Amino acid sequence: EVLTIQLAASGLRNVETFSRSDPFLEMSRGGENGTWVPVYRTEVVDNNLNPVWKPIVISGVQLNNGDAYRPLRLQIKDYENNGKHRLLGELETSAVKLRELAGSGSG
Repeated sequence: EVLTIQLAASGLRNVETFSRSDPFLEMSRGGENGTWVPVYRTEVVDNNLNPVWKPIVISGVQLNNGDAYRPLRLQIKDYENNGKHRLLGELETSAVKLRELAGSGSG
């Protein structure tokens, strides 16, 4: 199964001094031992507090090992050149919950 996911954020806080935050999104799946395994990272949207990322095309195996109920963590971070990206927000969900949101029109 291949999934196409369109994600956006609005009203992010600005953590920059001379410009706006440069957000990107990291998606991780819950591991068997309670850790998080990174599975996808979006592009950085420069100077934007209301980013809309390019659609994500990902296999169910890569996203959640084929388990639509496996926990997923979405983290939005402000990109920093030194690699010390700053967390702007996060959400724990699952592929099933994402599908429900998409189906309700509020996703």
